[in-house]
Amino acid sequence: MSVSSTACLPSGISEDRKKKMKTTSIIEYLPSGSKWKHVATDKKTKVSQSYLFELGVPVDAEDLHGHKFKVVTNIEDKNKMKEVYTEWCDFAVNAVREISGDVMHITLTVNGVTCKFSFKKLH
Repeated sequence: MSVSSTACLPSGISEDRKKKMKTTSIIEYLPSGSKWKHVATDKKTKVSQSYLFELGVPVDAEDLHGHKFKVVTNIEDKNKMKEVYTEWCDFAVNAVREISGDVMHITLTVNGVTCKFSFKKLH
């Protein structure tokens, strides 16, 4: 599934980081043999970054701006996946992605604070 996303902009971060977080991107999760492939593509510049991962296994990755992190991804059922990002910021980022028809609902929880948002599928 492909979705278009613009990151939330939390307070207390540098102006440079805010600019980077305003990136509008296409995120794809694709099966790749026994693994999965995560692909992020900047809609303006068309720059892409991807990584392969196995479910439940930590993987080192890099975002579109060169920021390195670790992520563990699990699929709970055909419409729900959970990810835990570490080393991306000072706290673990827990992401739950749920598909309902043409909408992906995402819940991010960081240090006890939760942010919920939804994206429509691109046709």
